[in-house]
Amino acid sequence: MRKIFVAFVCSALWTIQPAVSSFAQPPESLSELKATSIDGQTKRFGQFYLVPDVDVASDGFGGYFYSYKDKRGNKTTTNSIDSLPKGLLMAGKPVQVAFNDAATEVPVRVAESRTSQHEVSEPSAHDESGEFEGEIYDPIEPVNRAFFYFNDKLYFWVLKPIAKGYGKVFPEPLRVSVRNFFHNIFMPVRAVNCLLQGKIKGFGTEITRFVVNSTMGVCGFGDAAKTAFDIDKRDEDFGQTLGFYGLGPGIYINWPLLGPSNIRDTVGIVGDGFLNPVNYVEPFKYSLAIKGYDQVNRTSLSLGQYEALKKAAFDPYISLREAYYENRCYKIRK
Repeated sequence: MRKIFVAFVCSALWTIQPAVSSFAQPPESLSELKATSIDGQTKRFGQFYLVPDVDVASDGFGGYFYSYKDKRGNKTTTNSIDSLPKGLLMAGKPVQVAFNDAATEVPVRVAESRTSQHEVSEPSAHDESGEFEGEIYDPIEPVNRAFFYFNDKLYFWVLKPIAKGYGKVFPEPLRVSVRNFFHNIFMPVRAVNCLLQGKIKGFGTEITRFVVNSTMGVCGFGDAAKTAFDIDKRDEDFGQTLGFYGLGPGIYINWPLLGPSNIRDTVGIVGDGFLNPVNYVEPFKYSLAIKGYDQVNRTSLSLGQYEALKKAAFDPYISLREAYYENRCYKIRK
């Protein structure tokens, strides 16, 4: 039990991310792709829904922004997300849209669907777009908000100042090389989970990348597999493996230090801890130092993303929770 607990703590410190840098991107200007208002309503891109008082726009990369007004009339635009929240979809009426440009997919006309007035149209849990997979279950929101506040202060008071100072001392190319090195040694986590999901091609990709980057890439500091052979790494973990086999997320949890998670992904972190080579470094303090350094290095390369999330969101806690949930759903579907 002690080793399992130590592995969990190590994984937690390795994944210190009060800001979800991997998917919280700064919002862009809503210009040509802004949804056109129709009789006080708006239409969204993709599987279309008419939603009052909400503007939805494509981010140009398959995701969406949506903006809304609070009770005081202040307009808030969310960060880019892969799909729209359940509440927004449920509030809308489905429509069919024709396009005048296949590249930009800007709609030119809207026709209501043939759904009968007596039929209730709701997106299914596994519709064609695959965007909606259930409701976020957050029964311990007060506790989660307290932990969110703790992580927020930890980021601004500790992690960000250290990462900024580190970034000023070490140039970006060097920090990118360090990130490549850690990506390379964490190969067992990705490769084993590809294998567990039956993704044989993904398993082969990870093994190939490890061999190429460990040799041509000089111990993994260079990503030769990507630059020379255009072989991208796979993003798999044990939480995704559990989701792949149908295990639901359970309750949403915002852990201290770890940030957004849920029951399934927490179990996944523990499982991945046994595949993480850094957890086997002795003594324990060296393992802890390595993970702390990795976190500072990664944060130095993503400064500003969490700040953009907070600035764009009316309620950063909700935005972070939704972004995390949508991101995990997207990864499991892949």
